[in-house]
Amino acid sequence: MDEVPDPDDHILWFFPEEKAQHGRGRFGQDHWQVTPGGLDDEIVSRMITLHEAGHMALNSSTAWGGVLQAVLVASRSSPDSRFTALLGKLVGACRLTHEAYATHSSVFDLTRTTGVEPQVLLSGYPGYWEHLGRALAAGSLMPDVDGSSWPYWRAVAVTSALAVCMQTPALEQLVERGITRFHLADVPERHRPDWRFGLLRRTADDLWAGFGAAFAKDAWAEIDGTMAADPLARLPELKLFWSRLRRLAIERVSLHFEALGHPAPRTPEVRELKRRMVELLRTEFSLPITFDTDSELGTFGFFDRERIRPGARPEAVLLPLTEAVEPERLLSGGRPDRHIYVIARRLSDLADRYRLTAGATRDRVIVAVQVRRQRSDGVDVVELYELDDPARLRFLAGLGGDHGVLANVSLACAADDAWRVVWRGPLEESCHVTHVVDLPFTDCVRAWMQSGHRFRYVVQGFSALDGRHVVLAVRIGDEAPLLTLCTPTAGFALSEFIVRAAPSPIEPDSAALGNDPNLVALAAVHLAEEGTIYRSPEP
Repeated sequence: MDEVPDPDDHILWFFPEEKAQHGRGRFGQDHWQVTPGGLDDEIVSRMITLHEAGHMALNSSTAWGGVLQAVLVASRSSPDSRFTALLGKLVGACRLTHEAYATHSSVFDLTRTTGVEPQVLLSGYPGYWEHLGRALAAGSLMPDVDGSSWPYWRAVAVTSALAVCMQTPALEQLVERGITRFHLADVPERHRPDWRFGLLRRTADDLWAGFGAAFAKDAWAEIDGTMAADPLARLPELKLFWSRLRRLAIERVSLHFEALGHPAPRTPEVRELKRRMVELLRTEFSLPITFDTDSELGTFGFFDRERIRPGARPEAVLLPLTEAVEPERLLSGGRPDRHIYVIARRLSDLADRYRLTAGATRDRVIVAVQVRRQRSDGVDVVELYELDDPARLRFLAGLGGDHGVLANVSLACAADDAWRVVWRGPLEESCHVTHVVDLPFTDCVRAWMQSGHRFRYVVQGFSALDGRHVVLAVRIGDEAPLLTLCTPTAGFALSEFIVRAAPSPIEPDSAALGNDPNLVALAAVHLAEEGTIYRSPEP
């Protein structure tokens, strides 16, 4: 979307003052979307991704986040518009908390790892400076903690406090009443995150007074020494330290709220409530969903929820491929990389990415030559020349070009048995084939690793992508490469997911790119222009 977002919209936005120059993101409860900006460097692009991932992490670990997820599913599963309206109201009651958490977590992480100051990171997003200020106010100044660990401690205090603001009795109320009978009016204002966030800022000094000193002065001295001497060598100790500190900080905030008369359910209780919430969704909406209890792989799997949207939806026209079409009109790229680019997609996915002007009368799988060109008026248009017969692939193969025919096939389409029987053989005979992963990445990785075939992966950047995107390539046995376009941050996170999910140690392997990495690079450029196509599994 290119318009300035409606402040009442149920999507949480990360939006710059100068929308044409800087990237932006938006969070939609079960995914986030990133649109790169023309002036963004790699660090700012990382910040946008981390900001949206922060929204996902907060939702996934808290009671209020569970309420949002339940109502989102209800809004998609019921024709009743009340659920969509309710979702907007629920987001409105946690917007400040959510934005403070996401802004603080992304800025702190990048300041810590790159040394870039917050005011520089947020220079294109002045409105988020206020969110950062509110977040820091929840951590107070902690005068009894000093040394190199002080900023880390404050970060733990802030994230812990904001997470507990989202741990309210609302999820219990939803579970007890039922999703179809739940209303925001059922939740007293004192049980809403932004109200609690305001209370927290007013009482932060009392909340944290003495906590740093109580957490064993010798522990602070030890951790300062460790961080100054050799933090990488003692990383496991550091992780245990900060994990313990976070648990204690969360408990401190929870007790603080309870002392003021505001219940704060703990994590085990919230997990049980979410399990019951899933059961409600199964019974009230007849949805075959399950409660995922796999927490061993950390939060890295969250990053398969990232979607890349290049910008405005260009116009696209669906045309028949006939021998009357001039061969030059079918070529993409310039010398020495001219090629014909063929896609296999569901028409509904293309309609989501492009403004289709003809032929889009029903959803179906299409195989088409895709060519992006600029009209005389300077407007980009995408021409889709549809193949009505696999035999036409041989016609395309005879038209020349430096690299012949490149075909990129949606994994969801390839999983369709009837379609695959007709098209797979001809595509492999006439084209250099790659696949785009448009199904849940983490689920696919688990299935691929259990297939019994060799699993290889690599995260690869290409100069044509300008550092804003990378390709995570996976190869199963000798099959065609499976490509996921993502930001560098998501690429790192998803590769870490692979390492943790693998049954035995695994290292990146450039063989995942197939026999000719240059052809993967060309496909990646097309994917970056197209943006992420993602088909969620049917509920």
